[in-house]
Amino acid sequence: MNAAGVSTAAARLTGIRQARIAQRDQARSEVDRLTQRKKDIDEAVALIQGVAAATQDQLRVRLEYITQTAMDVVFPGTYVFKVEFTPRRGRTEVDMWLDKDGTRMDPLDSNGGGVVDVISLALRICCLTLSTNARVLLLDEPFKFIRGKARQRLGDMLKAISRRLGIQVIMVADVSDTGIIPDREFRVGMKWRKSFIEARDPEASDA
Repeated sequence: MNAAGVSTAAARLTGIRQARIAQRDQARSEVDRLTQRKKDIDEAVALIQGVAAATQDQLRVRLEYITQTAMDVVFPGTYVFKVEFTPRRGRTEVDMWLDKDGTRMDPLDSNGGGVVDVISLALRICCLTLSTNARVLLLDEPFKFIRGKARQRLGDMLKAISRRLGIQVIMVADVSDTGIIPDREFRVGMKWRKSFIEARDPEASDA
């Protein structure tokens, strides 16, 4: 190979080397960019997880406080209501249970209907306190499984909630022995095989 050939080969190799260096520098720059992006994503995930954990804790406190208050009103000193947020199958689920003398109890399986009714009512009130929409509480026979003095206590609780939180309560119920005198009362009945609705005087019907 003559001098010209050697010079050409050297120039070609130099060009290849410079191209390889440029590719290496570009790869390093891409690695640095992706590393920084991963770091930013990890920081964002950590921030979101922290906010989610704080939000869940605030919600847990609210759920436990309102529901426990309702339980103590109707069934004083009997149960402790507990809430726990648990990740399952890639999402967060809520576990709720009752503690009675150290025993964990499922509200749906281990107790009478009255306990479930009170918990359901309290959780609906919790949802209303979190809503920015009009606060209207619709109830269907909330006293169905409540007996004795517990009916009066639950009635007192509903009146206090309606007054303090500005919640309008609309319910289908037998309010006898509850102390509740509704603002408006309607009776639904059947006559000659036809349903009818009539307005009643709450004061008169309570008497």
